[in-house]
Amino acid sequence: MNAFHSEKYLKAAISSVVNQTEQSWELLLWDNSTHDIARLIAGRFDDVRIRYFWSPERVSLYQSRMNAVRQAEGEFIAFLDCDDEWKPDKLEVQVRAFDEDACVASCTDFRIQREKSSPQSLRVRDAVYKTYRSPVLSPVGVLRDYRVGMSSLMVRSSAALRAWPDKPPPFFMIEDLDMVMRIMAFGSLIPIPVD
Repeated sequence: MNAFHSEKYLKAAISSVVNQTEQSWELLLWDNSTHDIARLIAGRFDDVRIRYFWSPERVSLYQSRMNAVRQAEGEFIAFLDCDDEWKPDKLEVQVRAFDEDACVASCTDFRIQREKSSPQSLRVRDAVYKTYRSPVLSPVGVLRDYRVGMSSLMVRSSAALRAWPDKPPPFFMIEDLDMVMRIMAFGSLIPIPVD
C-alpha cells in the first residue's frame, strides 16, 4: 500500500486488510515522503503483520510500489491503494487462482465510488468495472482491452521480481498497464469476476 496524503481513508483501507477471512498476510505500508499521520494510523492497529516504511524523498508511484515489492516476504503480492477497500474474502478467493501453475497474475471486478462533493464525481460516476471473463494468455490480450484495477491485482512474487524493473520508466498514467504487461511475459492472468 502506497501512502501519500492518505490520512482521510487510510484507517478504512487497513481495516479491510485486517478483516480478511484469509489471515496469512503482511501489509507493507510505504509512506512516500508525506507528513500526514500514516505511521500513527498504522500503529493504532498494533499488528506485527503491518510493516511501515518511510521514504525520505518522494518518488513516482511506480517506484514506490517497486520499493515495497522488494520488501515483501510472501509468495504473492496484492496491491491496495490507500483510498480503496477490499471485500472481506478477497485474498481467500483470489489466491486460489494460483493453483494453476501458469498463473502469474489475477484480478477481480472492482467498483469505483466517488464522494459526491469531489471534483472527480463530476467526471467519473459510481460504477462496477468488469474484469475479463476468461484467462488472458498474453500481453497482447491485456493491451487490446485493459480491465485491471490495481487494487484488484494479485501477482506471484517470484515472477514480479523477475519482470519488474529496479528503476521503472518515468510513466505517470500507464504504470499499472506497464506492470501487468511485463509480468504477462511469464504466464497468464486469471480473472475472478466477483460482482
